[in-house]
Amino acid sequence: MITEHLALWGAITGTIGTIAGIVNLWLRFKQHNLDKPKLVCIADFQFYDPSTPTHSLVAINGGKRPITIDKIKYYINPPSWKLKIIKSRSHKLHGFSYIQKTRKLTIEEGQNKAFNIDIPNGLPIHNIYKVSFYDQTNKEWHVKWPRTSKLKKLTSQELIHEREITSDNLTTIMKGWRLGNSYYIELITNSDTESSKNSKKFYRNLTSVQYDNIIATLE
Repeated sequence: MITEHLALWGAITGTIGTIAGIVNLWLRFKQHNLDKPKLVCIADFQFYDPSTPTHSLVAINGGKRPITIDKIKYYINPPSWKLKIIKSRSHKLHGFSYIQKTRKLTIEEGQNKAFNIDIPNGLPIHNIYKVSFYDQTNKEWHVKWPRTSKLKKLTSQELIHEREITSDNLTTIMKGWRLGNSYYIELITNSDTESSKNSKKFYRNLTSVQYDNIIATLE
């Protein structure tokens, strides 16, 4: 009888020990994942005015360790469809990429940093299909980058209104643009009299509703 009780107790304590070991292993695994570096990278497409795009990349450190950015790599679509089929091999053999060096900027835990998109003149931004950050350990962090069709819309501009309004010795030239997903209005007023000064007025980062309302009041 005593032997059976001891055997049962041994089985119970053995099971408890096994469960405790599994729980401890899981906690260590969870802590390891929490301690790992984590960088979330997004693209932000904006315009200050029709001639000044302010597109940028934002890196957000969501991990527990500082991350030092070494460079940004832009992957460019190969010019021919044959090379596009084997993109990875094309990059190794022919390049089709551009490296933007950074100043080894360190992003601390919970911080975010913005980097201006700086690509060579003559390289259309919609020819870029992938972007990655590289840290000092050469680890690649992918940027959430839009597809080509959406990228063209986000980085394009279009003059959609242009009108000259004359009233009381004042001539106002009104121009309205779509800049990516936002809208922009420029008003240049010229006076025919010396007592009045010429002026400029700008409306930036408008929604489509705001744009339509301002245009309606001006017309």
